[in-house]
Amino acid sequence: MTRGRVVVVTVLVLAALDAGRSLWARLGFAQPRSQWRPDPAEFASIAWPPGVDAKPRGREISRSGNSNTSRRHREARQPTPT
Repeated sequence: MTRGRVVVVTVLVLAALDAGRSLWARLGFAQPRSQWRPDPAEFASIAWPPGVDAKPRGREISRSGNSNTSRRHREARQPTPT
C-alpha cells in the first residue's frame, strides 16, 4: 500500500468515526432522560442577582476616574478673592 492510500484510508476512517459519533450524540440527546428539579430549600440562601451582597474592595473611584484630578479642577474653578 502506498503512502497516499494510507493517508486517504486514514482520513476516510476518521471521517466515518466522526460522523458516527455525531449521529450517536444527536440521537442520544434528542430526548432528555430526566429533568433536574432541585430542592428549593437547598438554594434558598443564594443571593440573587449574583454579587448583590458583595462588599466593596478598596477606595471608591470618582466619575472622572481620578479623584485628585477632579479636586484640582474644583480648586481651579473657584474665584480668587479680590
